[in-house]
Amino acid sequence: MRARLILALALIGLLGFGLGQEHRVSTQVPVVLRLAVLELNLTLTPDPETMAIPALELPLGHYTLKVVANTRWTLWLKVQGEVLLNGEPLAPGLTLLQDRGVQTLRLSVLSGGPVRVQVGH
Repeated sequence: MRARLILALALIGLLGFGLGQEHRVSTQVPVVLRLAVLELNLTLTPDPETMAIPALELPLGHYTLKVVANTRWTLWLKVQGEVLLNGEPLAPGLTLLQDRGVQTLRLSVLSGGPVRVQVGH
């Protein structure tokens, strides 16, 4: 008898919970986006209005770029001279890379003008 009473109350509770009422729980995860240039001990975060990291110009040298994001991101590289990305040559002009999450890239600016780097969503 006691078990039937508990079962009946549980069913009434479940039916009452579902009738005419919709319950939703949501969370909003803040967007994370950072660009770090490890050799320069520099970490950049996005402008709140554009959600893009301001452009950075890197002169001749070797750099480790670390992009950290919890969403999809795009990395723009404007190349003017001889530049390697992870050991592969980049053509002069604009190069776009897209990925998600954390990515570490090795950038070598060997000759020519500075490389312009920018990251955004």
